[in-house]
Amino acid sequence: MTRPLWTASSIVDRLTLQLHECHTDSMSEWLPKLTRTRYAPIYAVGAVLLIGFDIYGHILGLVDLSRVQAGIEITLALLLALASRSILFEITFCLCVLHLKLSTPSEPGMLPLGVYLVIIIWIVRAWMLGAAILLLTVEVTKLLLTSNPTAQMFISVFLGLLAVSIGLLLRWQSARLLSAEEELENAREANAQNTRELIQELHDNTAKDLAHIILLTQDIAREHPETAPRMEALGNIATHASRRVRSIISAQHASSPPSEKNINRVVRQIQKMLATRKITLKYTLPENIENKISPAQLKGGILVLRECGSNILKYAPKHSKADLVIKFHPVSRELILSISNDVADGKPAPGVTSGFGLSNLRELVESQGGTLEAGALPGEKWLTYITLPISAENTVKTGLPNNWQPCSISLRKMILRNVEPQ
Repeated sequence: MTRPLWTASSIVDRLTLQLHECHTDSMSEWLPKLTRTRYAPIYAVGAVLLIGFDIYGHILGLVDLSRVQAGIEITLALLLALASRSILFEITFCLCVLHLKLSTPSEPGMLPLGVYLVIIIWIVRAWMLGAAILLLTVEVTKLLLTSNPTAQMFISVFLGLLAVSIGLLLRWQSARLLSAEEELENAREANAQNTRELIQELHDNTAKDLAHIILLTQDIAREHPETAPRMEALGNIATHASRRVRSIISAQHASSPPSEKNINRVVRQIQKMLATRKITLKYTLPENIENKISPAQLKGGILVLRECGSNILKYAPKHSKADLVIKFHPVSRELILSISNDVADGKPAPGVTSGFGLSNLRELVESQGGTLEAGALPGEKWLTYITLPISAENTVKTGLPNNWQPCSISLRKMILRNVEPQ
């Protein structure tokens, strides 16, 4: 069963949704938003309805509109319809209505009632002083020009209370909707943040710790053969746990940016992680490099470092060495990372490798316009070379010397020719 498109509650909700954000804005904050025509439907519908009543009354002979009066009606309707564009249109419309009352006290037509629509919207915007001044000015003008002050006073009180009541009701309703939307958005953001943190924790720490456990059980079983059955059982448990963690990470499609924003601190964390297997990491890192690179380069660089550190932990033998060089090219404005390490004989045990970290890393690097090259070098060495541009759009290098070539091209030639790096 489908819901009706137009119900009393849905109309109020649509109206208040169009008005809800204004009550928290000051005059200076609100003026630029008026060009977004937030109030265009409200003012346009009001103008059409009011001028429609006048036209219908003229057809029935209830309202006598001359050509001049018809021109005034059209002008007022246009001003009211354009009132959402700027506060100047609102003020101009109100001044024209006041001038019309002063020049023609009989007040032909319904369009001057659009002033009350302006008052309602100003109340919703929390422009209480302006709404009060406008309301008092209009009603006092009517009282001064009317021939029946008593009747006019009752009409003024009724219309004034009606406009104020509607304005306050809509403002209260818009405040409720805004508060509910903020609470919902905060809850969604908190839930998403918790999910990102959990997945990031699983990926950055838990998965790597399980891989470390598997490697340690292999080392202990190799050094102490009498413990091999128990170490194998422990390794199998860690392998199954690693696979379960891997499936959780894959299901969630963890792609949140790293929480860490300091490359030097990340490198030191990798150093400590590798030290657990007696792997020594030496690194070269420019000082305050975070101030030179873009946020995209920072995010990609940290992900690259963590993945490469994990790969070194998986593939490098104990008591080996690894070298990391991080540079920022001042001409191409590329972030350059070069990682080399020894490679142990054989393949890592099942469950040690994540199965998706490197492919995700390559996809991330290429999506940012960067390059990732990796290959084996003589002497059981593995070299990974990555460049990240300052932005994905900045992949075409300009202003470079004629004899300059990207280092990745030289690396590719070096790997293919099986030549030791200089």
